[in-house]
Amino acid sequence: MAVNPNGTPPVRPVITGADFAYLSTMSNLYSILVSLNFLEVAFASGTIESQDYASECRKLLQQHHMAMPILTRGEDEERYLDRFTTTWNIDGLTYARNRIRTGEPQGTNVEPTVQRKPLVPPEVVMDVTKAILTAKDAVNVGQLDKQALHPVLATIAKLIKRFKVFPDSDGNFASLKRWLIKLNRLSGDLTHEEGQQLHADLDDLEHAFRLAAMGS
Repeated sequence: MAVNPNGTPPVRPVITGADFAYLSTMSNLYSILVSLNFLEVAFASGTIESQDYASECRKLLQQHHMAMPILTRGEDEERYLDRFTTTWNIDGLTYARNRIRTGEPQGTNVEPTVQRKPLVPPEVVMDVTKAILTAKDAVNVGQLDKQALHPVLATIAKLIKRFKVFPDSDGNFASLKRWLIKLNRLSGDLTHEEGQQLHADLDDLEHAFRLAAMGS
């Protein structure tokens, strides 16, 4: 069993069904914003076709529209998004915010002059982002066992490897593989310190993934 630095067992917060639904919606909003920003950049750079862009954009805008009433609880949406992006350290998603304000995909009657195959499909960006958030949420609530963490980390690794986002020698991907090996051999829980390190490594992985997916 994992213990706190003072040697006492961690106290896991009691999460009600309503709390879980709210947190799940917050996680979805995070993924929607990141994915929508990626989609806008991909279309502007000619790495996604107009029809695919419009379809994915409408889907993400609809998901955003459904999530906001649950989260804002009457608060002004712009003010809520300002606070949300600052709290979750995802400032700078200008393209996503602009698209949300217009409420529809940008004009697609003119094809970008250059068409290149995207490194990572937009839906995969969303899947990986959500999986990373799921793993970090598990750590945050003290779920440090193999059953909670190994499946979601394995999903992340599978998607990243399939789309060759990083070379096998990349430090972030290598760290992910080390955690999978460690969890596979684990008989109990990760320690509190190990959980903190995993969370930090997932933060680094998420940042590197977003940059790599956009070809930065």
